[in-house]
Amino acid sequence: MAGKNKKTNDNTSIVIALLLCCAAIIVLVAVLHPFGGGKNNDTGAETDGKQSSSSSGTDTKDEPDGTAAGTDGTTADTPSTAGTEPSTDDVTDDTHNPPTGMHITTEQSTFDENGSHIQMIYPTVVSHGSADEITKTLRSEMDRRRVEELLGFAGGESNYKVENVSVELCRPTFVSLVVTGYCYVSESSHPEYFAYTINYDVNAKKLLTGEDLIKDFDAVREKFTGGGFRTVYGQAGLLDEMSYEDMITAYHAEYGIYPEVYYTSDGFGIAVELVYTLGGYALFETTQSSLSGAIYAPQI
Repeated sequence: MAGKNKKTNDNTSIVIALLLCCAAIIVLVAVLHPFGGGKNNDTGAETDGKQSSSSSGTDTKDEPDGTAAGTDGTTADTPSTAGTEPSTDDVTDDTHNPPTGMHITTEQSTFDENGSHIQMIYPTVVSHGSADEITKTLRSEMDRRRVEELLGFAGGESNYKVENVSVELCRPTFVSLVVTGYCYVSESSHPEYFAYTINYDVNAKKLLTGEDLIKDFDAVREKFTGGGFRTVYGQAGLLDEMSYEDMITAYHAEYGIYPEVYYTSDGFGIAVELVYTLGGYALFETTQSSLSGAIYAPQI
């Protein structure tokens, strides 16, 4: 009997030990995983309503309103298109050039002249000793171009509008602008778009023409027809409809007929006139260094 009682006591001790171990495990689990925690075990989402980043297989990062981000998170700058209303705010020269002291703002002016309704955007030079003189020269050139353009339209009510004045280069010694817009006569089936350039040498106090700016037109033509210029603005599929050679064939240095050209801080651009069905005009640019000796190099 003593042996049997001893065996029974041993079994009881083992059972008690097992129960104590189970109790200890339950207490440990309760400590590590308290009831009513902040996670939902079924979805992995926090119970405060915020979605866990692991709950979706797609990137939920929001893009800025009104922009379509590229693969690098940036958006491409595109030139202004015809028909876009210009801003009523002054525009400063901060697109192509860093601040230099001298800069250009723009302002709108609307008036009627000789039966035509005119909407202009005029440049104003500031922060320069000859600012008033330069401003007057630039505006007078724009007025001359307007009168010249309107002479080609006879009869009917005409509307002439400068849509944009792009300050491509603004330095204390040199200014280069690209002016774009359209002219429309009520009897016409479509407007006529235009693009012209203004280049002003501050030290010489004069406007520079194509003859002043292009020293070797054959070299410029060769680079252009060879595809050495990149398209800055143009109708989609333009080069499928018209070759580089066709676009520049109307210009002849021997007759003093040059394309409209402009400058950026390190570039040289051409504004090519086109028919309405091809967009009215297109802009092309290359580097100044690639035409060294063939073009005038402004001292900037």
